[in-house]
Amino acid sequence: MFENLFSEDNCINFLTILLVLIVILLVIRVIFYDKMRENYERLPRSRNGINMRNRVIKRKAQKKNMKQHKKNIKRDVDLNLDFEKGNLDEWTVSGTAFNNQPTYLDNPTLRGRNEPANQMGNYWIGTYENRHTTYDNAGAVQGDNPQGKITSPEFIITKNKMSFLIGGGNDINTVYVELVVDDQSVKKATGMNNETMNRVVWDISKYKGKKAYINVVDFSSGAWGHINFDDVKFF
Repeated sequence: MFENLFSEDNCINFLTILLVLIVILLVIRVIFYDKMRENYERLPRSRNGINMRNRVIKRKAQKKNMKQHKKNIKRDVDLNLDFEKGNLDEWTVSGTAFNNQPTYLDNPTLRGRNEPANQMGNYWIGTYENRHTTYDNAGAVQGDNPQGKITSPEFIITKNKMSFLIGGGNDINTVYVELVVDDQSVKKATGMNNETMNRVVWDISKYKGKKAYINVVDFSSGAWGHINFDDVKFF
C-alpha cells in the first residue's frame, strides 16, 4: 500500500498539484493586492466632498512647502543690515533717493557740516548724500529732492530686541524707518533734523517667530527731506 503511495507517478502528480496550488495562491495574492490598491485609490469621500487620500497628500505637501518657505526666508544673520558690502544687495529699491547708496564714510563732515554721521564702519544710508565710493567727490550731495524706499527681504524674528542708527529729517509720515510684521506696520522711527545718527532700540519680543521686513523711507522733497540709517542689530 505504502509502496503504491510513494510511487514515482504519485510523486509527480503530487508535485504537479503543489505547483498548481502555488500558482493559484500567487494569482490570488496579485488579485487581492490590486483590489486593495484600487480600494485605497477609491477611499470614501468626507462630508465636505474632499477625497481623504488627497487630503493626506495635500497636508504632506503643505508641510513640505512650509519647511521650504521657512528655509528660504532669511534670518537676520543673512541680511545686509550694516551695508558694509558697499551695496544694497538683499534690499529692494524703488524711486531714486537710494540710487547712489550706501554712502561712503562721514560725508557730512567732509562737506563741512558740524554734524558727524556717527556711522558704524565705512558705509551707511544717507539720502541727502552723493558719495558712494572713494572715487566720488568728498562732500558731494544730491539734496532733498529725490524720493524712494528700500525694503529688506523677509526674515523671521528670533530675538527679543532690535536696534539701529537713525538720523536725518524729523517727519514720521515721510522720512522714517519701519518694521513690518505679518504685513502690518508695528514700529516706526524718524530722525531729529540732524545728520548725526543716534541709536534706537525696539522691543520686538512679542513678534518672535513671525515674518518681518524693514522699510527705509524717504518720501519727502522738502527741507530735511532725507533719512540717515545704519547698523541694524538683533539681540
